[in-house]
Amino acid sequence: MRLFIFLLAFVFTNTAFAQEHRKLVSVATPGPTQPLIIVNGKIIQYEVSNLIDKQDIENIEILKDAASTAIYGVKGMHGVVIVTLKKGTEFLPYDKLLKKFKVKREHRQYVPYIDHQPIANTNEFYASPNKIKSVGLEYRHNGIRKIPYLSIVTNQ
Repeated sequence: MRLFIFLLAFVFTNTAFAQEHRKLVSVATPGPTQPLIIVNGKIIQYEVSNLIDKQDIENIEILKDAASTAIYGVKGMHGVVIVTLKKGTEFLPYDKLLKKFKVKREHRQYVPYIDHQPIANTNEFYASPNKIKSVGLEYRHNGIRKIPYLSIVTNQ
């Protein structure tokens, strides 16, 4: 009986995930060949690392092979890029970015998307404010109803 319940759960879980085609952005488990990105001591998502203004970078250090794995474990097995920004550089976490763009408090509950890609972990989201064009509430239609989401549009 337990085996039957396990198999049933396995089939339903795999079916649900097989139908989901969206890419979730998170650094908890970097992709197969993506390095770990650390900016001013904070781990950020690889996909949003282009939101660092190049003119704000003071130093870049690259760790690879055994050095990165020894310090950062499995997360650093494909290398680590350590970026130090110039003093006084504004590099905002997700919450402060929303405040800077005056996003209403009631809109902050919705799933954030950056350039139409969902952000899985907002704790790993940092950006230079001059790289963000706009932040606002938008709606997408799923065939039945409109679903609100928070859209972050970059200057790319």
